Amino acid sequence: MNCYYCFACKKFFQSESNLCRNCGRGSALARRELAKSTPSVDIYRIYVDGNLVGNQRVKKKTG
Repeated sequence: MNCYYCFACKKFFQSESNLCRNCGRGSALARRELAKSTPSVDIYRIYVDGNLVGNQRVKKKTG
């Protein structure tokens, strides 16, 4: 599975296809790096072609 970023929806997703799940348009190949980690939240930076395009905040499951 590859990671993609849709510029129309501003969404980051993993899929076999580069078509956005939300709008159906083509998306760019992306990568994400862990920027900060706390006990309850991880913050990732999303890069497309080496350029920062956004951040993603992921809440950790507790329990």
